[in-house]
Amino acid sequence: MLTCFELHHFQKLSNQENQIITIGSLSYHTPCPSLTPGSSSLMVSDKLSQCSFWGRTEINRSAQMVPEFDNELIIAIGVLITVIIAGVFCYFQSFKVGSVPFANLSMLETIDTVTSYDSPLRIHNLSFESGSTFRLLLPQLAPVIVCTEWKVAKEIYKDDLSDKPDFYKVFDLGTGCPVLVSKKTSSPGPSGWAMERKAFAGYFVKSKYDVDVLHKRLAELDEILNISEESQDGEVDATELMVRLMIDVFGESALGIDMKGLSGAPSGEVSLGRIFLEEMRVVMRQSTQPWRRYMGSFLPDVKIAIAARERLIAVGEAIVENGRMREAEPGFTPSHLLSKLLNYPFPEERYRPLEAILFLTGGYDTTGYTLAWTLFELARNPEEQSALALELTQEEHPSRLERVVNEAMRLWPVASGGGLRTASKDFTTKDFYTIKKGSKVSFNQYSMHRQPWIRNANKFIPDRWRNEDPQVDELRKSFMPFGFGRRNCIGQTHALLSIKFSTAHLVREYEWSVVQEPKPMFFLTLKPEGLRLKAKVAAAATVEDLTLMIWRIMCSNGSRGKE
Repeated sequence: MLTCFELHHFQKLSNQENQIITIGSLSYHTPCPSLTPGSSSLMVSDKLSQCSFWGRTEINRSAQMVPEFDNELIIAIGVLITVIIAGVFCYFQSFKVGSVPFANLSMLETIDTVTSYDSPLRIHNLSFESGSTFRLLLPQLAPVIVCTEWKVAKEIYKDDLSDKPDFYKVFDLGTGCPVLVSKKTSSPGPSGWAMERKAFAGYFVKSKYDVDVLHKRLAELDEILNISEESQDGEVDATELMVRLMIDVFGESALGIDMKGLSGAPSGEVSLGRIFLEEMRVVMRQSTQPWRRYMGSFLPDVKIAIAARERLIAVGEAIVENGRMREAEPGFTPSHLLSKLLNYPFPEERYRPLEAILFLTGGYDTTGYTLAWTLFELARNPEEQSALALELTQEEHPSRLERVVNEAMRLWPVASGGGLRTASKDFTTKDFYTIKKGSKVSFNQYSMHRQPWIRNANKFIPDRWRNEDPQVDELRKSFMPFGFGRRNCIGQTHALLSIKFSTAHLVREYEWSVVQEPKPMFFLTLKPEGLRLKAKVAAAATVEDLTLMIWRIMCSNGSRGKE
């Protein structure tokens, strides 16, 4: 596979001075030192390895360039002014009859709640005090409302005029170029949402799923787990491994590029997959604190995020250039997604790498973290793990696998913050509160999936998804891990196949136990941070066994999605 391309797209970084920005005890080298394209193509990893900004090293805290109290002072002044103005406005609005009631938090407490890394969990706790629908006291003129009623959520999701708010511009990476997920539903023409969605949706049907790539990448993962069992008693960072697995699977099958997430890169080269994962984490951590982007000239961690954003765009350009080179290779047939990405009539060429970044992020993030959460629940519920392993070896059409995955996604919906919509009209809740036109409505899926009406809502019980369970009908109606309506997740069919295939393989071949439970961390998606599992080889499955198992899963009714 070719991994080289012309580095003309790094010219914009070539004349910037190398500097070190420090935050806490970490120093970040940014931006890239001088890069100039040679007379011939160079290896992607060779060129990236020359950029000192990829590295991070420990330094003395006294070497900080910007004192911490300056950051706090700047934030405090900005927040104080905003709080005073918005507080007066919200105070008078709260007296309107039928208005959604405010949560019992001050504005500063509310800001702390929604910007924390466990915000879905904290908002879920608020719902016990404030009810199923409540308003957040935030410094915005438009009301910000949390709704955990699935009927109201579906009603708003189905309303095409209730569009996505500007928050989704975080996916544009500050370029001003709207990507598929941030475009307005009504945007017209080839650059509009409807036509672009239709063009790319053709890739994400079951028949186009590349099982061969999954086979190969699972074999790489097996090597890592087997080595780990010999050298570290089987203990692994499960979250990191599952995310690296999925970035490799999607990178090769959909975009035609080896991201080297699992294997790493040879000595002297750089793994694009690991670079992408690290820089995306830096960028998305800032997404929980959107006002901070306006303080980029003051806050060093915002400067770091801006530099990481530029590097992500450079990797996106690398993916596009690699795709063009591979497209010209004799005998290479690009996937439907890659072909569309390279040839779709975007308004400008700079849209192309942004869409590559969007699809790659969607391809590994939700899938990899859901897989990690699923393994965690199976590891701490060994009876469920054993029952699933037994069924996978004996049943012609295993149904327990779907129940296990559904239950993991119910407890730990990766998109736990839920969708956001701007209400196009008034909507009425079950308590007869009115969600006013223009309100920004958040559907907290973490809370929606753990409502009091659900029996033992906080426990992992896959059998609650059996057809004979008295709650299963309402449970299925309220279950929206991939969103709902026309703006649902475009890749949900492939995501479910990847999660189910990988879970089945890993449960058949290994016995999992918990070494260290994770800390739920939310920035863009809910991640099992710090999850460490022990993998003990149970019974090595042959390629024929795996092929037969995948065939059974694909023939079952469990792989549902919008095709």
